[in-house]
Amino acid sequence: MTGAEVSDEQASRDRVQSRSRAATADISIVVTAINETGSLRETVSILLAEDEADLAEIIIAVAPRTTSESMAVAAELVEAHPDLVWVHLQHLPFIGGAIRESFDLACGRYVVMMASDLETDPHLVKDLVREIRDSGADIVTASRWTRGGRFEGYHPVKLAFNWTFQQLMRVIFLTRLSDLTYGYRIFRTDVVREVRWEELK
Repeated sequence: MTGAEVSDEQASRDRVQSRSRAATADISIVVTAINETGSLRETVSILLAEDEADLAEIIIAVAPRTTSESMAVAAELVEAHPDLVWVHLQHLPFIGGAIRESFDLACGRYVVMMASDLETDPHLVKDLVREIRDSGADIVTASRWTRGGRFEGYHPVKLAFNWTFQQLMRVIFLTRLSDLTYGYRIFRTDVVREVRWEELK
């Protein structure tokens, strides 16, 4: 990452995070991107159409291996929404490193972790926000195994293995969560920053 890129990221982040906004605009969205283009545009478009009043920022987390096409879309989104969208180029390795860094940089009271390939349905963000605000929970997670949840493109055998694995993990960890491996969650930002990370993958 060049000095110019560091400066550009900092300037973009400062512009977004220092803007005047309503107290209820307290949601930071972290969207990871590697090779997504159309789905990244669609994700941001849905977030803006349905959740803009609640959003403090949308952080697009990219890696050195993010494709030039995906980077071009990210730059396009920053240009179109300079007071809301900014791009973070990760330093720590793996997707876990990108997410961990973005959690530390987020300015909202709550932070949503999601993907940019539409596997994490952006239409559900409003439901996650409502649930964490109403319940006072520290973390709210989406599940593909509850009513209304779904899997896209899963072979029946893979689906059966996933269900079996989820049941096993529920027993091992003594939890009622039904989808422990689904990376679609909203956290209280202060709580997630207290996590002692042991892995980045």
